[in-house]
Amino acid sequence: MRYIVLHHIGADYEGDAVEAAWATDRYHREDKGWSGIGYHLVAVDGMVVLGGDLATARANVAGRNHEVIGILWPRNGNVRVPEVSDLVALKQAIAYATAACPQAIVVGHREISIPGYSTECPGQTFASWKGQVL
Repeated sequence: MRYIVLHHIGADYEGDAVEAAWATDRYHREDKGWSGIGYHLVAVDGMVVLGGDLATARANVAGRNHEVIGILWPRNGNVRVPEVSDLVALKQAIAYATAACPQAIVVGHREISIPGYSTECPGQTFASWKGQVL
């Protein structure tokens, strides 16, 4: 994998990582028609949940899924910054992904989106907290 990609959700989900992983999996299956959660890891509230094998492509960066490990922070990064427990979880998820893929570069989704698939993800607040998780 070439990148470890940080994501957010456009809504403010209030639940722990396990609940967020299940809710996201359900949304991706029922509303998107996908085979399951599109992220490899879900990180929030001091917890990290594995969404799928890090070596297997999942659906989280259009046109680039084969070269990314996706980490979801299930909060609205357009209006919130991660709380301390979220930063801990994000750092743990990044460390886990980096151990599996040491050459990968950690980026926000919008930093590697291809033309036609632009996004604000992982949110407008990302610049203010990116340095705290790298």
